[in-house]
Amino acid sequence: MGTEDQTLSMIYLEQEMVYGFQAFGVDETLDRVDFEALLLQQYNLKNANAIDPFVPLEVVGADYKSERYVGEIKNSNEQSIECAYVLALGRDETGKAISIDATFVDNVAAKGMTPFSMYSGRDASIHPATVEYYAYFWH
Repeated sequence: MGTEDQTLSMIYLEQEMVYGFQAFGVDETLDRVDFEALLLQQYNLKNANAIDPFVPLEVVGADYKSERYVGEIKNSNEQSIECAYVLALGRDETGKAISIDATFVDNVAAKGMTPFSMYSGRDASIHPATVEYYAYFWH
C-alpha cells in the first residue's frame, strides 16, 4: 500500500461534493483502509462575501454507450468555466457504490450545454443498477 494527498476544488457554501478517485491499485483485499483529513491551510480559505454567486453545474442527458459515459454539462452561470470535474457513481441494487469513473472537461460554455464523454474503467462483469452523475467547477 501507499499514501497519496488529494487536493479538491473549491466547495461553495452549503454545497455537497461527491468525489471519487482511485489513487492506486492493490492486488489483494484489504482488512481496512485509513483516511486522514489534513490540516486546513490558510491560503485555501476564501471569504464567502468575496466570491461571486455560483449556480451548481448539472449533468443532463447522461447515458452509458459502448463502454463510455456520455452526456452534457449544463452551466447556468454568466461566466464560462475553464475546467469541470464530472463523476459517474455506479450503485448496486442495495445502494452500495460499486464503480466510479471521472474525467475533466475543459471550456464549459456560459449559459449553455457542453458535451462530455468518458471511458468506463469498470470490469465488464460489474453492472450497476443505477448511475449517479455529478459535475463541479474545478478551480
